[in-house]
Amino acid sequence: MDYKDFSHKHNLKNHRLTEGQTVSCSRCERLCHNNVYACLQCNYFLHDYCANAVRYIKNHLSDTQHPLVLIPKPTYCSGSFICNACGETGSSFSYCCVLCGIVNLLRAL
Repeated sequence: MDYKDFSHKHNLKNHRLTEGQTVSCSRCERLCHNNVYACLQCNYFLHDYCANAVRYIKNHLSDTQHPLVLIPKPTYCSGSFICNACGETGSSFSYCCVLCGIVNLLRAL
């Protein structure tokens, strides 16, 4: 079954990783295991959790006034950010509020 993700130009297919195959999730940057959504042409992989992450979060504790929006890349010139929720450095997908400057790693929420 094909899956269309907003952040990738090709459709993704459900793919079972072979034993010993190591890939990182293109959204949260953590290792993938077993089944993933994949574009083998581009080496683009997503965990099921990351593929199904909502685009907007309303009324989150870190910002109750504005929605947090899932963005594919940091908007900072440095290309990285410090997560407001967990303090880790991130350089990939994040939930952010451009009005307040709040940035949270996808995996931290």
